[in-house]
Amino acid sequence: MSALRWGRGAAGFGWALWPAGRPSLLAEEGALGGVWGCRRSSSASPCEQDRRRDWGHAELLEVLEARVRQLQGDNVSEVTAKLVDVARFPKAGGSQPPRKAQAGNESANLRLSGRWAQKLDKEKLEMQKRKQQLEAKLQQRAERRVRKQQLRVEPQLLSGHLADRLQCWEHSTPRSPWKEQLAQLLQEAPRRLSREEEHGLVDRASRLRCEGQQQKLLAFLECCVLVDQLPLAHHVLVMQHSKSRQQRMLTLPMYNIVLLGWARKGSFKELVYVFFMMRDAGLAPDLLSYAAALQCMGRLNQDASTIKRCLKQMAQDGLQLQDFFTSLPLCKEDRAALLRAVHKAEPTFIPLQPPLPSCQVNTSPLLREIYDKNHPVSYPRQHLPLKTLKDLFQQQLSVEMATTVTVDSVEKAPLLCPPLPWTSPHSGAFLLSPTKLMRSVEGTTQHQRLLESCPPTELHGALDALTQLGNCAWRVNGRVLDLVLTLFNAKGCPQLGVPAPASEAPRPPQCRLPTSASPERKAELRRELARCLKVAREMHSLRTDALYRLSLAQHLRHRIFWLPHNMDFRGRTYPCPPHFNHLGSDLARALLEFAQGRPLGPHGLDWLKIHLVNLTGLKKRESLQARLAFADEVMKDILDSADQPMMGRKWWMEADEPWQALACCMEIAQAVRAPNPAAYVSHFPVHQDGSCNGLQHYAALGRDSVGAASVNLVPSDVPQDVYSSVAAQVEVFRKQDAERGVQVAQVLEGFISRKVVKQTVMTVVYGVTRYGGRLQIEKRLRELSSFPQEFVWQASHYLVRQVFNSLQEMFSGTRAIQRWLAESARLIARTGLAVEWVTPLGIPIIQPYHHDSKVSINGGIQSLTFSNNGDTSQKPNTLKQKNGFPPNFIHSLDSSHMMLTALHCYRKGLTFVSVHDCFWTHAADVPIMNQVCREQFIRLHSQPILHDLSRFLVERFCSGPKSTNVRVTRLLDMLLSVPKTGTFNLEQVKHSTYFFS
Repeated sequence: MSALRWGRGAAGFGWALWPAGRPSLLAEEGALGGVWGCRRSSSASPCEQDRRRDWGHAELLEVLEARVRQLQGDNVSEVTAKLVDVARFPKAGGSQPPRKAQAGNESANLRLSGRWAQKLDKEKLEMQKRKQQLEAKLQQRAERRVRKQQLRVEPQLLSGHLADRLQCWEHSTPRSPWKEQLAQLLQEAPRRLSREEEHGLVDRASRLRCEGQQQKLLAFLECCVLVDQLPLAHHVLVMQHSKSRQQRMLTLPMYNIVLLGWARKGSFKELVYVFFMMRDAGLAPDLLSYAAALQCMGRLNQDASTIKRCLKQMAQDGLQLQDFFTSLPLCKEDRAALLRAVHKAEPTFIPLQPPLPSCQVNTSPLLREIYDKNHPVSYPRQHLPLKTLKDLFQQQLSVEMATTVTVDSVEKAPLLCPPLPWTSPHSGAFLLSPTKLMRSVEGTTQHQRLLESCPPTELHGALDALTQLGNCAWRVNGRVLDLVLTLFNAKGCPQLGVPAPASEAPRPPQCRLPTSASPERKAELRRELARCLKVAREMHSLRTDALYRLSLAQHLRHRIFWLPHNMDFRGRTYPCPPHFNHLGSDLARALLEFAQGRPLGPHGLDWLKIHLVNLTGLKKRESLQARLAFADEVMKDILDSADQPMMGRKWWMEADEPWQALACCMEIAQAVRAPNPAAYVSHFPVHQDGSCNGLQHYAALGRDSVGAASVNLVPSDVPQDVYSSVAAQVEVFRKQDAERGVQVAQVLEGFISRKVVKQTVMTVVYGVTRYGGRLQIEKRLRELSSFPQEFVWQASHYLVRQVFNSLQEMFSGTRAIQRWLAESARLIARTGLAVEWVTPLGIPIIQPYHHDSKVSINGGIQSLTFSNNGDTSQKPNTLKQKNGFPPNFIHSLDSSHMMLTALHCYRKGLTFVSVHDCFWTHAADVPIMNQVCREQFIRLHSQPILHDLSRFLVERFCSGPKSTNVRVTRLLDMLLSVPKTGTFNLEQVKHSTYFFS
């Protein structure tokens, strides 16, 4: 880099970089700007200009060398700019500065050199000063860090009197014993247990805000004591106590936790320190505080006089000695140390045995038989020996304690041992990993608050049902897995649900468009390219997801595993591991079977055959006897599918659920070839599915006879198909309109089928609107190639109206209940509150639909907006609250029915799991499960469900200071107008073969 370029870059230092021995050049070229200009005017010869340039380089390098030595911390005490020995320089560059400039400017050289030396010396001194300041700061920080790392033992008291007293006592000679200080502190303690009397007017919101912080701090102190980190707990307590604002967060249980820790170690000094802090905080010792002091005395073998003073003070505080042994949950060692101290003061004292804990049981009439000890039960026994279970628990502990796992998180993998029983909203499922009892959007706490405020006994039914569902042991169906892996490695089979790799995605056209191509042709090509890219990405996503699930299945191939369950905000249950469970696709379900088998017995093989026909979807309208006869007719195809699934006639591939059908074919083949099919031990789960279960609950709620007959609540020889019934009713309306000359009705002749209306009928019960129903029907009509597409929009509008009219005709009670639920929810939301209710099993429910809270972050390039619809501080979303209440309420009923069935099946010794309204058990136990299922449905709907709901909503939303509000008055009128019910007799459900089939 030339001196000229450097000078331009460092404009302010241009004068310093110019050769010190040539000031004449400045005069020759006039001004400094002329030197740095783009064009130079000089009368010197080219050789002389080269010599001058080299000389300038040498001077610049000399200055830079000095600067580098300074920055590198060179130990040279003085930095000076040397003059270049011009006589020696030509050896390197072959040039020499002009004599005139060299001889005539020595004084100028010395002046410039001294100026540089002064500048460099000044900068060096500044650097040394900064270095010293930095070292001092680092030393101070290190000292502070060391002081922080040293855990404090002595308390810092806010009361000047107590602080002086502790200081004088610490330094007094001779120092009085610790026991004297303890006795004095107990005697001087204030006569109250908390600050709430002093701050009784604290608003509820402030109290709720600090409750969470107090719980976290208390939990931290408890954990420190449990893991033998008592000094850390004491240090945190001291630091929290030393600041008045933070001290207000401390509660008596926090001091007691640390007291008990020191008492168990026999550390009397630290125990007295904690009593000093309690006295300073204005808190009086309670029974647990006295117990800690006496335990410590008992462990240290203190004399009787100190113990007597302590007991005397305790009696003055109104505490009884027997309460130590009847009211406090003491371990064996603590109890022995406490009794040792008491016996020193009162040798004849005999403690009473603590009373047995009262057994609180759920008193709901629905659960009375579950918790009745007078009736015989035959709970299923774990089929694994105790030693094996211990080994499995150890393996699961190792997985959860490991720093790395083979899946995203522990919660996403099946358990290798039976899950922990659910005993509270905080405890259950995994051994160490915390799991929510009720799933919710991240950050929302409303569901958890409801569960915590609910009486524990009210949740017994739900907790036990979740525990029972998680207790089912599973294993992988290896025969099906081998076949799936073969297909997966052979580029998949999308028709069977095995995704193909992205390399099999459709390729975009390779031809190049001519420059003369029209804009329409170019747009078409762009759309084709986008479509191909979208398909390739979807195939890649499906492929990786399948690979993940199949890897899990391969990993668990020879192992037994469990699927712990929890529930959503409606009470519907789900397995916690999301990637490999029985709620998945047809392929995922076919890979699973019960780990514990049961002999088929006399009728088990028949249920396997019926189940296979159900999976094919070929005989939905036929009786069970007809389905069984059909299975016998196609037995050759069943055996061929089991023996040659990929090379034979491939009958199983035509089923609605092909992989489950194949797995059932293999099970039937093994059973029929066994020497005694009745003794064959089957691990295969057989399903019994509800017939449009949502409408079944609506028909039972309204005692709707017509609707009940349509959804198989009434006995019949063949199953009733509600979708076909609705299609037939719509066809009646269509004919009437066609005769009146309605064009769209005439166009629809021959196109109204079960398939066209099925989705809309199915989802009406779950709150689908006319707009959503129209879109569903439009999609079905577009799939009909022979239907005139120009009439799709008009025909879908017409059909959705007729479907709703047909449902009103067939399910009059159902529609009345739906309207009552929806209108009640709308009025509740308009009062500013979210809809709440309690399920028949006592689960508290609240709908999490609120208006979005938006947070915008403005940036220089773009702005980001984050939306959160789970913010409970926002007003409820009236539309979502209204549309969500009817289906959510029905979901809470079907979950109650499932839980009741699960509990009673467990009581009878059955293996039971469910996929919402589809119940699974062994083939041999299907008749028992069917009986239990029907009995519990009748028992559930024998309760006054709608009236109980009305009573709860009135109490929750129509009482209090706002009860005179106009909106609340309208809501009260609506809630009290419970829809009237029909005359359907629920006992008929017991004899309905196709209620669940």
